[in-house]
Formats: sequence, structure tokens, C-alpha cells
Amino acid sequence: MAETIASHSSSLYRKKFRGALAGFGVLCLAAFALCSGCASVAGDRLAKPASRSDEADGPQKLGVKPVAIRLTAAGQMIDFRYRVVDPKKSLPLFSRQTKTYLVEQASGNTFAVPADTKLGPLRSSSREPLAGKEYFIIFANPGGQLQRGSRVTVAVGDVKIENLTIE
Repeated sequence: MAETIASHSSSLYRKKFRGALAGFGVLCLAAFALCSGCASVAGDRLAKPASRSDEADGPQKLGVKPVAIRLTAAGQMIDFRYRVVDPKKSLPLFSRQTKTYLVEQASGNTFAVPADTKLGPLRSSSREPLAGKEYFIIFANPGGQLQRGSRVTVAVGDVKIENLTIE
């Protein structure tokens, strides 16, 4: 009788363990699926400006190179990725006091960087940006107004990175 109780309780524990393990596996897969959409992809073609004169103006003044600009969060946000070329010039991108926004070129609509009460603005913040490192800024896209193929400008203070196409 004692053996049946012991075997019953051990099989009960095994079932609970398997259920917990399966739940953990599902949680890991969901986290992987969410994070894989946020990961940056190598390839500078995604956010290349239309002409060389545009490329020389804004990005060089800010000491950065645009890497990608794409829809994220089911189209409700825009993820702008850039690589720091000159850390000293790029400091305005990391200052929370510098007003940063996105402008749709066709309509002139502006899109702000959302701010959370605990996290602050959804953008990279670094006291000392590193050359060659990739950073991000997230812009709100309420109602999914911007779509793939939309032409936009990223404005950082009075400096603009123009003619970017949302991928």
C-alpha cells in the first residue's frame, strides 16, 4: 500500500514537472519570437538616403550612419537604428533634452518618441557613445499611419536625416 502511494505521488510530481517544463518552453518560444522581430539585421541598404548630398549633411553633422528604419510592434511603432561613427558629434542623439521626432515627407505629420514614466523616452541613452556600436530610437506610429515604403525624415534638434524609406 505504501508503495502505491509513493508511486502515485512520484507520478503526480512527474506530471507537474512536465507541465511546468512545457510551460517554460512555450514562454521561451514566445520570448524568442518577440525578440527576433527587434533584432537588428546587417545591411546598410535599408535606410540609405536617396542621394549623396543628403548623406553628407545630417548624418555627418550628428556623427552617425543610418542602418535601418522599420515598422515594429504590429505597425504601431517605428524602429530607427543608427551606427555611431563619431562619438563626440553624436552626443545630441543621446541627450534627453534634445527634441527628436520623425516627419512623414508626404504629409508633414510628425511622430514623437514615446516616454514611459519608469523607463523614460524609448531611445538609447549612453553617457559615452561608442564608435561602431549600433543604437536605436523608437517613434510612435498611432493608428499605423506610416507604412512600408513611406519616406521620412528623422529630426534631432535642428539637424535632419532626410529621405529615409521605411522598410
